[in-house]
Amino acid sequence: MAANKKPTLYERQVLPNMEYIERMARSGVSQADIADAIKINPRTLTRYMGKHPELRKIIECGREVAVQELENALFKSAIGFKETVKKTRVVKKAVYKNGRKSGEVEVLEPYDEELYFPPNVTATIFLLKNWGRNRHYASEPETMQAHWKELEMKEKMMNKDEAPEEEKVIIINDLNGDS
Repeated sequence: MAANKKPTLYERQVLPNMEYIERMARSGVSQADIADAIKINPRTLTRYMGKHPELRKIIECGREVAVQELENALFKSAIGFKETVKKTRVVKKAVYKNGRKSGEVEVLEPYDEELYFPPNVTATIFLLKNWGRNRHYASEPETMQAHWKELEMKEKMMNKDEAPEEEKVIIINDLNGDS
């Protein structure tokens, strides 16, 4: 009786397409589009991801590859880069007949051109804000200054026994006028 069991939607639509699903996730295809491509409802795909760790893993791994590629491209854009591009140009060449020039013909000639892409300031700022958090990069100078002062105060608190006498602070509570 178990041999005649009808395959589930997961077995029919998802399992045979696991490599395809991973390639789509790696290419940045949305979950909704992945679901459409394998002909299931997007909510069903989400439910299957919760029930089947192997499905969740291939989509997450594919996404991780895509994120790494984006980070690499963003970094490359932030620092600027050179790239060699293959192009073609039209060149006129002389045609000779019996040792004499009889005309010209246009031919396509391939060549390489090196292009320079200058650093993208917006990408640089974004990466410094996100990757350089531990170095206190911020968009406002006041925020950055506050971070540095906070660090200095923490260092002083840690080394308070080593601080010279004039740097020590004494707090006196004189709110009521009682001294």
